[in-house]
Amino acid sequence: MYNKMMVDESATALIDCLYELVDKLGKSEKSILLMYLDEIPQSEIAVEMGVSEAAINQMIYRIKK
Repeated sequence: MYNKMMVDESATALIDCLYELVDKLGKSEKSILLMYLDEIPQSEIAVEMGVSEAAINQMIYRIKK
């Protein structure tokens, strides 16, 4: 059984790491990522960003790397 404190520390470390990675993204990449995580359809993200849906698909793919 997991120790709750260990799980909390591990989760905190992962969250800190995630923030560090997101901070390295550019402004448009951050916007795309946040919309994607908010489950906004990629077609709507494309309209909002003024690019094609294929471009958004490629950007999301690159952000995930």
